[in-house]
Amino acid sequence: MNQKRKRRLLIEAAVIIAVVGMAAYIYTASTPEIFVYLKQNDIDGLTDFIRGEGQMGEIFLIALQVIETISIFLPALPVYICAGIIYGRFEGSLLCYITNLIMNAIMFLGSSQSRRQVGTKNNK
Repeated sequence: MNQKRKRRLLIEAAVIIAVVGMAAYIYTASTPEIFVYLKQNDIDGLTDFIRGEGQMGEIFLIALQVIETISIFLPALPVYICAGIIYGRFEGSLLCYITNLIMNAIMFLGSSQSRRQVGTKNNK
């Protein structure tokens, strides 16, 4: 296995571990409170929860966006509205945009990579 492939696999593993770690942290730190807010579209409750976390609020918001991008079950709108309410129109939009841009790029690269691997397996 060449160095480039090893480095890529290491980065992919680190991203997966980070996403799973953030999801586990959110789940254990706020279960089921945060998911109840999302399920009921309770923007006020979600906003109060994130504000109450202090410095960890941004990390919670980013983790929710990561989970929301990967999952089809979490609604995106309450998370985006909370970002705007808590951090203001510009900073909240920028936070959501950057997180979504990074996550969609990762999802695209992952899907194109898996397509290449499937394509090469079928050709052998």
